[in-house]
Amino acid sequence: MTTAAHLSASLAGRYTVDRELGEGGMATVYLAHDLKHDRKVALKVLKPELAAVIGAERFLREIKTIASLQHPHILGLIDSGEVDGTAYFVMPFVEGESLRDLLNREKQLSIADATRVATEVSAALDYAHRHGVIHRDIKPENILLHDGSALVADFGIALAATAAGGQRMTQTGMSLGTPHYMSPEQAMGEREITPRSDIYSLGAVLYEMLIGEPPFTGPTAQAIVAKLMTEKPASPSRLRETVPLSLEAAVLTALQKLPADRFASAAAFGEALRHSGSSSGAAASGLVRQPRGRARMIAAGVVCAAIGAIASAVVFRGRSAAAIGNAERSQATYSGRATHPAISPDGRFLAYLEPRCAESATHGGCVTLQVLEVGSARPVEIITGADRLATPRWTHDGLALVVAGTLGGNRTGLFILPRLGGTPRRIADEPASYDTHPTADSVALITLEDTSATLRVVAISTGEQIGSVISVHARPNDIAWSPDGQTIAFASNEAVSVMRRKDGAILSTLGAKSREHVRWSADGRHVLMFRWTAGEDDDFVALDVTADGRLGSDRLIASLVPTLLVGEFDIARATGRVVMASGPEFHDIWSFDLSTPRVEARRMTQGTNWYGSPVLTADGRTMYYLRADPTGNSLYRMVDARETALTSERQVVNAALRLSLDERTVIFESNVDSSRVLVIHDLASGTSRRLARNSSVEVGWLLPGAEEILWSNPILKSLWITNAQGANRRQIQITPAAVLTDASTWSQSSQSGMGSWALAPDARAVAVLAQSKTAAMLARIPLHDGPTQILGRFPLNEGEVGIAGWSRDGLIHIARPGSEAGTTALLAVDASTGAIHPEATLPRSCEPISVSYAPTAHRAACAVIDRRVDIMILDGVRP
Repeated sequence: MTTAAHLSASLAGRYTVDRELGEGGMATVYLAHDLKHDRKVALKVLKPELAAVIGAERFLREIKTIASLQHPHILGLIDSGEVDGTAYFVMPFVEGESLRDLLNREKQLSIADATRVATEVSAALDYAHRHGVIHRDIKPENILLHDGSALVADFGIALAATAAGGQRMTQTGMSLGTPHYMSPEQAMGEREITPRSDIYSLGAVLYEMLIGEPPFTGPTAQAIVAKLMTEKPASPSRLRETVPLSLEAAVLTALQKLPADRFASAAAFGEALRHSGSSSGAAASGLVRQPRGRARMIAAGVVCAAIGAIASAVVFRGRSAAAIGNAERSQATYSGRATHPAISPDGRFLAYLEPRCAESATHGGCVTLQVLEVGSARPVEIITGADRLATPRWTHDGLALVVAGTLGGNRTGLFILPRLGGTPRRIADEPASYDTHPTADSVALITLEDTSATLRVVAISTGEQIGSVISVHARPNDIAWSPDGQTIAFASNEAVSVMRRKDGAILSTLGAKSREHVRWSADGRHVLMFRWTAGEDDDFVALDVTADGRLGSDRLIASLVPTLLVGEFDIARATGRVVMASGPEFHDIWSFDLSTPRVEARRMTQGTNWYGSPVLTADGRTMYYLRADPTGNSLYRMVDARETALTSERQVVNAALRLSLDERTVIFESNVDSSRVLVIHDLASGTSRRLARNSSVEVGWLLPGAEEILWSNPILKSLWITNAQGANRRQIQITPAAVLTDASTWSQSSQSGMGSWALAPDARAVAVLAQSKTAAMLARIPLHDGPTQILGRFPLNEGEVGIAGWSRDGLIHIARPGSEAGTTALLAVDASTGAIHPEATLPRSCEPISVSYAPTAHRAACAVIDRRVDIMILDGVRP
């Protein structure tokens, strides 16, 4: 039996052991004195039975990876070693107490203190996760409180034990983790645990700090796990009234049973807590709690600080800045998939669309219509499994919703259904846009013609037309019925107009580039819209409307609101509450090891950057790609997960990147002084030269010898071979009819230049992906004499297709969405016969045109887009 005296004797000259401080599931903790540095330390000795299973030496090898973690909220590892056949590790001794000690004494913390502790822990988790370390045992005992700050202890110890013990840990029945705070996947013993497991555990700890007990309790570990897998945690605000709804929503998001439904990262969880902390601080200070739905905004996405939620991203330009600056903001949804918001007239209920597919698509039998009572975290799903839906609209009494689209069974049209669900009833054929009457049971429908549009009004109860059809001399993207029902505003890409309802007379038109959405203010004195700013963000403005329907000056409500993904909004007709959907988009590069039966996927990049298509070398060890970050757009190289910037360009205008056949040169397109150029970068010397690029051609391939460049025009009717100075040497004419039946639709894949054509290994032909309206065609085009050959056809309704490479064994490798959601299929096409056979499945939803495949090395790489869209609520907006 190990005692303090025995340890002192065994570690003589290094540490003197004073006394035992406590015992945990993995180790016994002693207070010791570090003789060399004259300081107190916490010396933890691995339990002998655990050391016997995993081996002390192996544990010590694994724990070395943790010693590099340096963060203000991580209690670092300062020493480790072996004693009496077991392992020990040493950490600084913290003068203070653990969170468990505090909870044992206080039971619950103030909302401000609970939020602060959880925010600090989330920062520690984010740092560790970005360095590849998952804690696996977040609990109050492992959170120390020192001088007002939280410190996470035993970081990665569970990981080291798991890595060292492997399968033997499971075989002995020994458990790492505490049932009260285990994620469902950890409780089920899944082998692959992701950082989102730590997010769940922190959510459980925060729940206990707020409520006084973990989300699930029971007399035995088995009883707790059973509840964990089958029950939902009780609403924190019901158990403690002063918990802000924004904070409750953050906690419940972290406690979702599916990892994909939790925050995408610890940084996102921390961001949500920081924004909810302002309202929680008010509650802790005894201030009056805001009404439901008026809690402070919470940011939902990983990159909210960069381009995300409205409260942090809005930058005011001066005039009318207080219009939104003084509004109260809160976040309504946290799934990252909520779009097309519609708020009921009284502002109490929010309707929105949410896909259930892996991708945020609006087709494929996976679109749902949700209704959420503002302030609640429990939406009601009132349409499930639709193929496609448009923005819902509320009836004037707020009791029903009107929505267009295609439901199950190919039922297409305009439908009405009760607010809390029921059988949708078809009202009319599907219109291009529509809006409900503000005070009556009718709906205005826009039907598009060849060059114009018509408007008609139908009764919701019968579907019968009311009044005559009105010709609209424009093609509006969206329409909005004024609060008094007398006028209708509509927006096209170039103008906003106000039309009199009774006779269709245009009262005024204002030239303004806008997004698709237009709404009236509650008082009917303004038309609100997003004004296009030629960037990813737009101005949210209100156009004055006079009593006789004339559009006047615009008032800036908020500038540079992120509308890259959505920019949809709605206004409660009675209260003026605004709901808005937007969110960030960013890329990550993933690599895939295909050498084993189970493809190993590894994310190679972190952060909020845009990445162009990666290209692998033949041996699979080196990857080249384009990346946009705060320092500019650059060509990067990655070897063994280490990034190196090779160039710095002002603007990369095309994501295409070509690696020459001899792998000595990278070629890509850039922008210099508003002129598009081809950058030819020599990898050996590190120098670049620039070649003027004709606007009618696409980025080219560098042919062997670096003396010739192969170009194509955007619609692939010709290929050019030029010298390195751009002088034309030879033109190859392509006859579209020889490739496609319908010559008018002969074009590159929709995202041209990236993975839509490839050079043969012998440089004697190119493979090109061209597309018609319904299918993509793979063609082999010789650069010398010979006919164009069709090798394969790929229906576009199965998703975009990309060329992943052309290998020396005569196979052209094609990427397209896999048969299972969230996967990408690799196919091999014989360049001689056109025979197609499956090759591999990548367990990520890659952009097919970004996939690069090195078959000899059995490795692939691609860019994966992460899009997050959530809905914000703004109260008190004053146009």
